[in-house]
Amino acid sequence: MNLMFPGRPHLSWAIPILYFLPIINHISLSPTYKIFWLLHLIPAMFLTFYYGLRGGLIGASLSLVLCSLTEFLYYNLGVAYTYENIYSLIVYNSVNFMISIGMGFLTDRLKKQQQEIKNINQVLLESNQRLKQNEEKIRHLAYYDSLTGLPNRHYFQEQLKEKLDAIDEQVDQQIAVMIVDLDRFKVINDTLGHEFGDLLLRQVAHRLTSSLGNDEIICRQGGDEFFILLGDTSAEETKLRAEHILWSISFPYMINDHELYVTPSIGISFYPQDGTSSDELLKHADSALYRAKELGKNRYHFFTEDMDGQNSKRLQLESGLRRALDKKEFKVYYQPKVDIRTGEWIATEALLRWNHTKLGAIPPDQFIPLAEETGLIVPIGEWVIREACKQNKKWQDEGYGPLTVCVNISTRQFLQDRLLRVIESALEESGLPPQYLNLEITESVAMTDVDRCIEKLNQLRSLGVRLSLDDFGTGFSSLSYLKRFPIDILKIDQSFIQDMLRDTQDAAIVRTIINVALNLNLIVTAEGVETSDHLEFLANEGCQEAQGYYFSRPLPAYELEEKLPKKPVSL
Repeated sequence: MNLMFPGRPHLSWAIPILYFLPIINHISLSPTYKIFWLLHLIPAMFLTFYYGLRGGLIGASLSLVLCSLTEFLYYNLGVAYTYENIYSLIVYNSVNFMISIGMGFLTDRLKKQQQEIKNINQVLLESNQRLKQNEEKIRHLAYYDSLTGLPNRHYFQEQLKEKLDAIDEQVDQQIAVMIVDLDRFKVINDTLGHEFGDLLLRQVAHRLTSSLGNDEIICRQGGDEFFILLGDTSAEETKLRAEHILWSISFPYMINDHELYVTPSIGISFYPQDGTSSDELLKHADSALYRAKELGKNRYHFFTEDMDGQNSKRLQLESGLRRALDKKEFKVYYQPKVDIRTGEWIATEALLRWNHTKLGAIPPDQFIPLAEETGLIVPIGEWVIREACKQNKKWQDEGYGPLTVCVNISTRQFLQDRLLRVIESALEESGLPPQYLNLEITESVAMTDVDRCIEKLNQLRSLGVRLSLDDFGTGFSSLSYLKRFPIDILKIDQSFIQDMLRDTQDAAIVRTIINVALNLNLIVTAEGVETSDHLEFLANEGCQEAQGYYFSRPLPAYELEEKLPKKPVSL
């Protein structure tokens, strides 16, 4: 047990005060004795005070011994003294000593209580510090995305509102809101797994923030969407920023030895012309984003007033799309493909058409992207494969010649594990020999995950079907990848065909694609041939096959039958 005094002077003076008791009890003592009594208290009080500061009963004991000694000396020196003998002196001082010990224990107890109070204060201090740290963590979770470390939607909306509130209406100032959405990200996430998706999102976030301007805020809204706020900007500056985002995100990503490609679509709205509140600006930027996706993705689009009505139409289309298959509103049309050298119809391409019961015919560029986004393209695409195989087998049975039917495979379909089973089932149910089925995948699908794509193409080819790479020239494939793809046909995108007679660069691209394909022993098909001049140019460059309105528009099966020549089929 600690017997030390707590080091407080007012407690240390308590012990010498006990020595005044003889004066009180013997008030009739001679003046000389009283003087000597007071004199002998001075060193005792000094020692007690000193040791009291340092703490401990040792100081108190020394002071008592000193007092007893002075009492004894005074007595032997003949000072008038009222005590009868030294025994009473010892008894008296012993009582004082016991009182001093009691005081020591009391002060020791007070010290312990004081230490407990200090400990409690320390615990409270540490608790306050932890509370502040937890508050910071809670704030970070409330305002920041845990995956990318970027601010979240809540933070973005607060910052946007603050900027809007701070704008001086007398000053001509423009603010831009961008929504950046990754094309085909859901397909990568669903097929390769969430780990791949998370790693890809982190890399995309890094690319977005690496070129962050001084007056810009980037946040992750959730999923594969990012918000960007450009303060005090112009339409031209915003356009340049959007073009830079398209360029930076489109480079390949290496994730766990997989080379992945994604492209962004961007919707843009401006304050004050497109809205004066954060909700309006975000809503209109989202409308512009949807338009960018409708127009083919991998592009940016500014909001225009006519998009407001299109949003309600989009909701109506999505609702109808979910019931269209059951209500048998879909039809398959067929567009012939021609051998340029002989003029023969050698194949047809199956093209999906939708006749909405209330809205009428819906253009494919309006409902196909919506079907992709909602995932409905998978059951719809499987239905198209089965219908195309049955129709082509029917034509062959009726003697319409050895036509190949070409079917487009969407990104979601291609990356589905069940695709091989669907193809096998469609061929088995229809009885169509596999060499008369041509599966077309776009270049952008092929470049989503090159290694996985090559593996899937080899699996499909093992079934005996033919394979085409569609829309070539619009994506990011290189010759090194092209020679690795186990394909039979290379299709030139119609955007190059339509302008090749007016644009020397498009003409040069078409020539190059044809030469590359011929050198790789691939068949070349040109899409979008609309004039005899188109056909003549392609024939001179060595293109083997063509399709387009010059030969026939897409037709229902019963109308196409009227134009198909009947030929025997060798199986």
